Amino acid sequence: MYRVAPPDDPKLAILSRRARFVAAALVGLGCNETPPATTAQVTIAPPPAGASATPQEVPEPVASAAPPEPPQDRDGDGIPDDLDACPDVPGTASPDPRRTGCPLVCLSIVFAPAPAPFAQGSDLLSPAAIAALDEWAESLRTHPQWNADLEGHCDGTEPASLAARRAAAAQRYLVTRGIHVARLHPTSAGSSQPLAWSTNPAGREKNRRVELHLR
Repeated sequence: MYRVAPPDDPKLAILSRRARFVAAALVGLGCNETPPATTAQVTIAPPPAGASATPQEVPEPVASAAPPEPPQDRDGDGIPDDLDACPDVPGTASPDPRRTGCPLVCLSIVFAPAPAPFAQGSDLLSPAAIAALDEWAESLRTHPQWNADLEGHCDGTEPASLAARRAAAAQRYLVTRGIHVARLHPTSAGSSQPLAWSTNPAGREKNRRVELHLR
């Protein structure tokens, strides 16, 4: 059988106060609240203006064309064989297509010392000078890309003008042997480049000459 305490029972009042205190503590701790449901939100950004909403295909990379092969240059002088007048011999460029790619030739022939190519004070070609000019005419015909400077000289006792006349005489003879006059350039050095001392007859004989320089 249950015993019911009267409403004014001191013990009941104490228990009632304790119950209220515990309930208030639980409320402060949030034990009577239902935790809110957690919802994951995903935001999808709209495509930029002007962009297609559908996925675009990525084009395949295009293979680049192979670089052209360098022109053939057998002698390695930097001038292609189709422009090189001497494709098997290294040379230099020239405005003359007949000479471009050919070496700069600087050879000389000296009509001296014996027999003398020119007599004292004369511009007449001696037999020795004519024989030498015949050989060089053949070389010039074989190599049309060559030009020649004909350099006249005189000894220290002769006028400088005689050196120029000797060079002109050599030019005239080469023209008669089939060499075009435009390939022959007569010049004069006077007595400024002696081969020997002009203080004796033998030395002066060597200095009376024409030198032929190829280029």
